[in-house]
Amino acid sequence: MARTPRSPIEGRTNRLKLPPARKPVFVGLGEGVALGYRRNVNGPGAWVVRRSDGKGGNSVRNIGVADDFADADGSAVLSYQQAVARCLAVAEKPEMLEEVRTTVRPSTDAYTVRRALDDYLVHLEREGRSKSALADARNRADALIAPDLGDIAVEALTADRIRKWMDKLAVSPPRRRGKLTEQVLDDDGKRKRRDSVNRTLTTLKAALNVSFREGKAPSDAEWKRVQAFRAVVGARTQWLTIEQARKLLTGCPPDFAMLVRAALLTGARYGELCRLKVSDYRADSATLFISQSKSGKARYINLNSDGRAFFGEIARGRQPSEILLKRADGTPWERHNQIRRIAAACSSAGIAPAISFHEIRHTWASLSIMAGMPLQVAAQMMGHSDTRMVEKHYGHMSRTFVAQQVEAFAPRLEIS
Repeated sequence: MARTPRSPIEGRTNRLKLPPARKPVFVGLGEGVALGYRRNVNGPGAWVVRRSDGKGGNSVRNIGVADDFADADGSAVLSYQQAVARCLAVAEKPEMLEEVRTTVRPSTDAYTVRRALDDYLVHLEREGRSKSALADARNRADALIAPDLGDIAVEALTADRIRKWMDKLAVSPPRRRGKLTEQVLDDDGKRKRRDSVNRTLTTLKAALNVSFREGKAPSDAEWKRVQAFRAVVGARTQWLTIEQARKLLTGCPPDFAMLVRAALLTGARYGELCRLKVSDYRADSATLFISQSKSGKARYINLNSDGRAFFGEIARGRQPSEILLKRADGTPWERHNQIRRIAAACSSAGIAPAISFHEIRHTWASLSIMAGMPLQVAAQMMGHSDTRMVEKHYGHMSRTFVAQQVEAFAPRLEIS
């Protein structure tokens, strides 16, 4: 038997002295094969195998977790000697690599994708995420991720396996109330399906990233290699003009009209408006305080003169702890109370197709951006951490406004 080569990554103590780095430390085993050790910021390091293709290129793949903090079991947690043996075995029979990565797990202690999803949901609750955000993450985890990937150990999850899962979801029919629908997807349906898969991929990656930060996964290299489907997000196109917004308000019952007006003046979500208290209107700074948003982060919405007049009037003389916007009977607005009311108001106002309450938020953004509001300001008011979401959905409106200004004010030579 060949002697195991000595190396600075052989001993656990020496390995833990290495600085965290994405690039592994390698020791050559001959014949274009090398064993590497990647030191992670949190948790145990990872063993990798590097193989030469004989043409100047190399491939690097994980083959196990290092025994930095746990005793080696020869399966998922490997000592240096065990990692050398596995590395040489894979070099001799490359087809073993996929088998090693997808089937070898630490018996009953495998940290699976399902466990990572469970931990992620706890993480979201701890962060104070909204009920809707938690429900969306839980539904995607239970219905779309766990059935195919749940039993795979996180350390054995490959980029190729994630891509195959994405491709399968992309061609499957969408779900309605948890059940698959029977329908043939047209081109726009396929685009929407891929867009939904991208959002589910975001949930999966977020869960895996949490597991990596907590030291429960040896590396994040595999899922970082997976890219979302491209060119699948349609721009937001349904929004109201000022005249349509006025007609919508006249078509609403008085109590619901107050809620719709508040949405038109702030771009806030339905749930955010329902939770407002009288004290959340800050007259001194002309702002509306959103204590809990979809992301779990608080924010202030600046109000224009119309907003100041409206919120100042409905808050005047009331107790700070009162709900600011109430139904006619004095009870708070609840989830789904808006669905039938907004449809009826659109019908009364002659707005077809009818908009959802959430599209009032899109109306605020569209009208503001077309009037010249910078994307950064719109993003801040809507509660986004940067301009990416606003640029994706409303950036074309900003460009339209710029084009109109150029057409109106750029010099004309008027040469015949």
